[in-house]
Amino acid sequence: MTRKVFTSRAIGTILALLAVSTVAVVALIHQPQEVQLVTFLLPLLAVWYLRSKGWSDARLSWQLPLAGYASTFAIGAGLSLSNQDLRTDVELVGASAFAVVTVLGIAHLYKGVRALPGEQPPQWKKDAAAGLVCTLLLVWAVSSLAYASYEAKHHAIPVSAISGQQSAGTPQTAKPASVWIDTDPACGAGTTVDVDDCWALLAAVRSPELAIRGISTVFGNQDGRRVHRVIEEVLARLAGGQPADAAPFQLHAGSSVRGGSAWRPTPASQALAAALEREPLTILALGPLTNIATLLRHRPDLTERIERIVLVGGKRPGQLFHPGHQWWFHFGDFNIAQDPDAARIVLYSGAPVTLVPFDLATKLVVTEADLERLREGDGAAKWLSEVSQPWLSFWNTMLGKPGFHPFDVLAVAYAAMPEHFRCRRIPARIGFNLFLEPFGMGRDLEVAKGLHGPLVTDCYDLDREVKDVVLTRILGESYAAFDVSRAM
Repeated sequence: MTRKVFTSRAIGTILALLAVSTVAVVALIHQPQEVQLVTFLLPLLAVWYLRSKGWSDARLSWQLPLAGYASTFAIGAGLSLSNQDLRTDVELVGASAFAVVTVLGIAHLYKGVRALPGEQPPQWKKDAAAGLVCTLLLVWAVSSLAYASYEAKHHAIPVSAISGQQSAGTPQTAKPASVWIDTDPACGAGTTVDVDDCWALLAAVRSPELAIRGISTVFGNQDGRRVHRVIEEVLARLAGGQPADAAPFQLHAGSSVRGGSAWRPTPASQALAAALEREPLTILALGPLTNIATLLRHRPDLTERIERIVLVGGKRPGQLFHPGHQWWFHFGDFNIAQDPDAARIVLYSGAPVTLVPFDLATKLVVTEADLERLREGDGAAKWLSEVSQPWLSFWNTMLGKPGFHPFDVLAVAYAAMPEHFRCRRIPARIGFNLFLEPFGMGRDLEVAKGLHGPLVTDCYDLDREVKDVVLTRILGESYAAFDVSRAM
């Protein structure tokens, strides 16, 4: 009897720890607002409260569903560590495993309830009640999230999202394109912090094809308030030490957290709306899409004033971006995963969307020789080289690569010189997978033929000279010589 008691308690404790750990991962990585995920915590209260003194069918009725919940997410964790993105397989295997253990749990619940009229310990009644509650809550939660997965694959597509798109190769006119930059820079914030936003900002300022009408900040690489301070320093560097407000374009603070249900207007979304009222704009989305989604939620009438949204994101179903030689390390679709609801609003808004995915950036590598070249430039170029050095060292030592990929700079390069890019028209959707969601693999912007979703322009290749053109421009005209009339 003692051995059974010990085994029963040990199994219950282990299951509780696994489930608590999984929910903690969800909370820490995604900060979920979905009520369904919170319901996973409720059955755990029964695990810690009920301390059965023996092995019983009623006790198994709540242990088995929890075991199924933990095991299916363990499958997702294993695939994440193995650097394989097998969404359909995981969804099928995970759902099947959960269904089997849930049925077994219900069977044990039935056996436990049938035994109640007999002379059974009082604990049986508590275990039977706990089994019923746990089973119903877990089945309801998983069913709700499974429906979310189905809805993501069969989302209704507005007519404007099909016919309102521009062609894959938009020709550049002689007049500078009016652009708005929405960014989340974090350069100089640490050795493992991406510096691509700062590369993009400097390249945009020094591209004669672009007329910057405004810059807005958004959370992403770090907290929204810190992002704003970083970009003020960037603009001061570009201005040769002058304050950021001396720039010929204004800086606007945007969302510091994901949009959620409120989608509260921010100075950034309001300023972007005012700019669109004055003239059509191309929006360069270098971070999460929260600011742009907030604009579209409050001012859908301005959608037709958006000439194009060039965003850094997108991947093929089943694709993982594997930057280094480590089998266990991969990048997710960062800008999309930070606020998938915002990405869905933008994708289905009907505004023309161009994707510059992470995979495309692998064709452009910044090496030590490139940073050495920047050191020969003016103060801004030297500063960019300095803040990029720790990031380059991380890629050299930790990932075993000769250089890093400046993801965001390609969005600027496309807006300035689309003739150097090869793109295609292809359907897209926001993917969702229940069992991979807690491990950063559940929500991505998927592009592939045959998907049910709006048509987007997906860039898959570029000319080899793009890097040299970008470096030449960063080393080009000084910020003080920037034509203010282009930003009026």
